[in-house]
Amino acid sequence: MDKYKKDLRKSSKEEIEAKREILNGMISEGVNNQDLLKVSQELDKLIGKYYKLYLDKK
Repeated sequence: MDKYKKDLRKSSKEEIEAKREILNGMISEGVNNQDLLKVSQELDKLIGKYYKLYLDKK
């Protein structure tokens, strides 16, 4: 796999972890469901992007 794709995957993974931390914090703070849904959907998109990059390497 070329370095660009590898770096892109690493960056995507870091974005996922950061968004997951935000979502967990929101849950523990009792943020309203609409805001939780928005962040959860953003996280789903990031995960989809990551797996697309992961599958493209094969």
